[in-house]
Amino acid sequence: MRSEEQLKVILILLLTLVSALGMAQEWKLHENSDGVAVYTRKVDGIPIKDVRINTTLKTSLKEMIAALEDFELQENWIKNTKDSKKLEQISPEHFYFYIATDFPFPAKDRDAIIEYKRIQDPVTKVIEIDYKAFPDRLPDYSSYVRMPALTASYILTPIADKEIAVEYYIRADIGGKIPDWIINMAISVGPRDTMLALRDVLAKGRYAGVEVEGVVD
Repeated sequence: MRSEEQLKVILILLLTLVSALGMAQEWKLHENSDGVAVYTRKVDGIPIKDVRINTTLKTSLKEMIAALEDFELQENWIKNTKDSKKLEQISPEHFYFYIATDFPFPAKDRDAIIEYKRIQDPVTKVIEIDYKAFPDRLPDYSSYVRMPALTASYILTPIADKEIAVEYYIRADIGGKIPDWIINMAISVGPRDTMLALRDVLAKGRYAGVEVEGVVD
């Protein structure tokens, strides 16, 4: 019995420590316009705010995934993207890609190596996509600052014929010496503009009728 009580105490202490290191505040609505709601929140010990976006898109799951995985076109709709390319394909649902982002002078441009994983629930058809940075997977390029950490996700929920609810979340450490308050002033602009640009790309029908391995509408 004594060992069980000690184990409980250790578990409580560990949970308390984890909570103290990363206690997230409540989401706050930052902006809601053009059908895109942007929320931010502060996490203790992390200088840059988390961002969450909620919207609905008139598209199918296959079309949405095809757009997200079309790296040749991403420079046209992901805000300030300079370069984007797939690096290593593990499976249709799992790969690594590279992305470089333009930053205003005098800041140096940023780049990142991202692991991409998607899964689809066979019953609800909800798709979840997870992104995670692996900064050491490629050597640093002298013209860029390698982003040391990034996690992001999409949750795509079909709600009607060719209509999906989209939730996007991102937490990032862009590295370098840009003041955090400047980053936090603009952190929601890029994801919001990206979502609006993606909506325009999908509306033009570029991916109409597309088939994507592992995705069921």
